[in-house]
Amino acid sequence: MACSESYRQRFYSPYPSAKVIEFLFRHLLGRTPATQTEIQDYTKLMAEQGLNAAVVAIVDSSEYARFFGDYVVPYPRVPSLPAGNYLGSIKAISD
Repeated sequence: MACSESYRQRFYSPYPSAKVIEFLFRHLLGRTPATQTEIQDYTKLMAEQGLNAAVVAIVDSSEYARFFGDYVVPYPRVPSLPAGNYLGSIKAISD
């Protein structure tokens, strides 16, 4: 789907490369890019070979295989919240 014309129009054409890479990571790996190097590497790949090459590189990655394989639709993967009464990094107030 990430190689479709619909995806291209909605998430590729209107945005700068760094934002496109963020979308790809969120949609295909269920996370945001972890480092600036990831953004730079995929931006370079996309500039040289196009959006489809970036999609194929992510889908063919060991991370994708480990978490999703061939039969699982990518889903958001977020780190666990810390133990205790927390919402993100702000301590929740309870009555």
